[in-house]
Amino acid sequence: MNDRVHAQFDRVLEGLQDKAPTVAAHIEDARADIVACTAFPRVL
Repeated sequence: MNDRVHAQFDRVLEGLQDKAPTVAAHIEDARADIVACTAFPRVL
């Protein structure tokens, strides 16, 4: 799952790069925080 989340994250960044490069940069800087939940198991 983690790989799929990062792949989707990259696609989102690519889409923002031309339209809103500043936003894309901020989101990239926050990547670790945004995808942090993917480190947890799906079922506890």
